[in-house]
Amino acid sequence: MTVSAPDFDPELSGHSAIEVEGICHAVVSEYPADGDPQKVTECGDHVVNDPFEKDAREAFIGEAEMCSDCWPESVFSESP
Repeated sequence: MTVSAPDFDPELSGHSAIEVEGICHAVVSEYPADGDPQKVTECGDHVVNDPFEKDAREAFIGEAEMCSDCWPESVFSESP
């Protein structure tokens, strides 16, 4: 049986995030057809290899600009 990874849920307030050049991106898992699973950003621009770089989204509120391609408008107005 093949199991698909769950869809990305941008409303999940504690979702893993990473700051890249002052911008907070959402971290998601990618499951290539042939190869090892890897962590990438929701917008697909940045590959995340180091697990220690990731943190909960709340850690970046007020410290980094939120990537508009990774997060829905609702997270911009949420407070941690």
